[in-house]
Amino acid sequence: MLSLAFLLMTAATDPGANHKTANTQALRTQVDARRLQTGEFTYRDSAKGKVLGESSISIRLAPSDSTYHFSVQTSGYFDQRWESVASPTLTPISAQLTFGKGSDQPTAFELHYADDKVTGFALHRRSPDPKAQVPVNATIDTNTVDQRIDWATVMAIDLRKDRRFGFNVYDPITGSSEVHARVSPPRRLVVAAGPFRVYAVTYWVKKSSGAERYVVYATASLPRFMVREDFPDGTTSELVKRR
Repeated sequence: MLSLAFLLMTAATDPGANHKTANTQALRTQVDARRLQTGEFTYRDSAKGKVLGESSISIRLAPSDSTYHFSVQTSGYFDQRWESVASPTLTPISAQLTFGKGSDQPTAFELHYADDKVTGFALHRRSPDPKAQVPVNATIDTNTVDQRIDWATVMAIDLRKDRRFGFNVYDPITGSSEVHARVSPPRRLVVAAGPFRVYAVTYWVKKSSGAERYVVYATASLPRFMVREDFPDGTTSELVKRR
């Protein structure tokens, strides 16, 4: 789950993030969103033992066109809501981010993907006008997913011990970035929602400022859901309940 706070952090670089292995394959041949559990998931966000707030994730399959709709609402130390729509292979279709409270929430960006292109707008971060926009119009690689759902992408892979894979993500602020991921052996993890057998998927997003390291703990059993996520700034998001 991408937060505005992470856009401002100092990235931690892992030396293994630059290593490409022979078993890194094209993303579209691997990703299957049917591996993901649909529903509503509530997470507790904390850092250094202090609870910061709460995140709610919704994953929904639209029967009319078989698209997957992801949405996240966070509250507490910051308030934001984003939505991302993708195909069953998580090929991006659209994304939108708003932040703040109340009915007049500013839209940070709105993106539309089609034919290896992304268009839309984003707020101008350096303008004195808080509502000033800049256009988005970029070409993206075929194996690109919207950065809002990089965590879902790594769970939609056929996870196996020691597997490595890669893909690209797009964000209107940082542009296109390479992602390199590796899968650790399954283990038992206890969170507020209970004990689960999970795979730990560590992945690095190689941005111009450095590599951001994330760890997603995904259930070993299918359909899969996220039990915990560790963010580059030390924040942890832990599953509290699901329905």
